[in-house]
Amino acid sequence: MPAEWAAGWVDHRTGRQLERALATPARIVWLESPSNPLLKIVDLAKAIALAKRAGALTVVDNTFATPALQRPLSLGADVTLQAATKYLGGHHDLTAGVVVGSRALIDTLWSTQICLGATLSPMDAWLLLRGLRTLALRVRQHNASALQLARWLEQQPQVERVDHPGLESHPQHALARRQMSGFGGVMNIVIRGDYDEASRFVHALRLPRQAVSLGGVESLVVHTAAMWRGTMNDEQMRVAGARAELTRSSGELRERGAQLERRAERLGDELATARREAEELAARRTQLQAAHRQTGVQLSLLTAELAELEADRSRCDERRAAQQDTLAELRVRLAARESAREALARLERAREGYGAGVRAIFSGGTAVDLTGVVGTVADLLEVPTGLETAVEAVLGDRLQWVVVERFDQAPPPIVIHNADDKYNNWASDALMAHIKTRYSLKERIGPFDIYLPNGT
Repeated sequence: MPAEWAAGWVDHRTGRQLERALATPARIVWLESPSNPLLKIVDLAKAIALAKRAGALTVVDNTFATPALQRPLSLGADVTLQAATKYLGGHHDLTAGVVVGSRALIDTLWSTQICLGATLSPMDAWLLLRGLRTLALRVRQHNASALQLARWLEQQPQVERVDHPGLESHPQHALARRQMSGFGGVMNIVIRGDYDEASRFVHALRLPRQAVSLGGVESLVVHTAAMWRGTMNDEQMRVAGARAELTRSSGELRERGAQLERRAERLGDELATARREAEELAARRTQLQAAHRQTGVQLSLLTAELAELEADRSRCDERRAAQQDTLAELRVRLAARESAREALARLERAREGYGAGVRAIFSGGTAVDLTGVVGTVADLLEVPTGLETAVEAVLGDRLQWVVVERFDQAPPPIVIHNADDKYNNWASDALMAHIKTRYSLKERIGPFDIYLPNGT
């Protein structure tokens, strides 16, 4: 479109908006009646008169009415357009368009058409001629079938509204009767509910086919909102009147009477089936939601139980580790006890070679059979004679084993339990040094050292 051109949309139904718009000079007024998809009717005679008064060319899209029902040229229009794909072809088997006007005007369009290459093939031209031969008969039957079906649908509780110019409920029915010789085969059916309800209705139909065309021998239906959603947003659809629950139907060629009654009954059954299926789906969805919630609760319980089992396992692992530590400690103790028992047995065998007469055993701070030993211990320690003093000085908390053997005329042998080759089991290093002045290490058996008097 050249930069100096501009286009605007106005509601042509009353003529008032068109009259205000034509206060600005215009070159073309483009009209459509009945309109697609809402089937609004334009007072063509009034709108054409306003356009001519303003010096504008008038173009009328007459696809929905066809020349069989409405003659815009006879009402003063300069050009009328037809989508020949629809009623003129009549069989949904060609794609074509028709421009009709005065010879002078068509001659000005001819060169442009030749340049653009908009020329029908011979086959398409023949198909269009075939359709034109039966146009009047087909449109008459379309009118009758659509009007009877529209009246029946208007009485159904599942239907909120039916838009068809032939119905007395149409707001421009009187204008349609005055301007047209029939009302066409297209109607709008507004289903009670929402977008999903209208979609279920369309998909539940068994006889009509889902397609966006019209004017052929088949019954067609389309969910209008679904068709326009790809090119218009929700606000644009609201302004255009394309409600979510709006469907468009184009009737087929059928004889009136019993066949149409059966079709209407089937449509009623289909509506009832669609609503019943919707209710079943809603109930199923409610059941699934409840099952989902129950599954969530069970999952929470199982998660808590699993956490508790994990905690129990951790505690069991800790107890098992503690038991293993205790068992290891007991094994160490047992091994030490066995080692000590073996050493004592070897010591006993060694002692028999050095003479008999064990007088005393000091074990872990406990004195056993101290008879006749006090003097010997006191001599070694150089402390006053006395049982309690001698035991306290020799044993303390560290001495584990001392075996003293006494003879009548000789110093007794001394057996000392030595830890890590250090005499840290005795009260002092001085005591050990004093022992070594009178005794010499004779033999080491396990953890025991055997000292004998010097010269022995």
